[in-house]
Amino acid sequence: LCILTTCEPNTKEDSRIIFGVFLIGEAFKGDDYQEGYVGANSKYKIQLSKEEADELLFWNYYTNSTNPHNVLWNSGSFRYFHNIQAAQILRDIAELKEGTKDEKLAKDFYKHYCQLNRVNEETLGELSGALKQTETAE
Repeated sequence: LCILTTCEPNTKEDSRIIFGVFLIGEAFKGDDYQEGYVGANSKYKIQLSKEEADELLFWNYYTNSTNPHNVLWNSGSFRYFHNIQAAQILRDIAELKEGTKDEKLAKDFYKHYCQLNRVNEETLGELSGALKQTETAE
């Protein structure tokens, strides 16, 4: 699963939003002659509206392994997610997409991802990202 995130200009890192997701269809690591790439699955890809993206804060889901309470991207272009965290994002996207033209796709995507990765939808649990850990620490 590829999760697309960004920070709006002049905002802090804790406001990082998720604006899209797609299931990886193909990938090429790259070699001495060509750059690598990641291609989207033709069916499972969802773009969120600005209003929807504002509801999905990246740091509600993700935690830095070395410093769980630290909301800091630092270097690197990407982060690795656990399948449970990814399923929680897809579950929340499916809820956000209720009543929209993307409702069926979002629900199908979530169910497909859970089946593909053997995630039990009934036991996803609460969000435990850095922002959620900060809330419980206060």
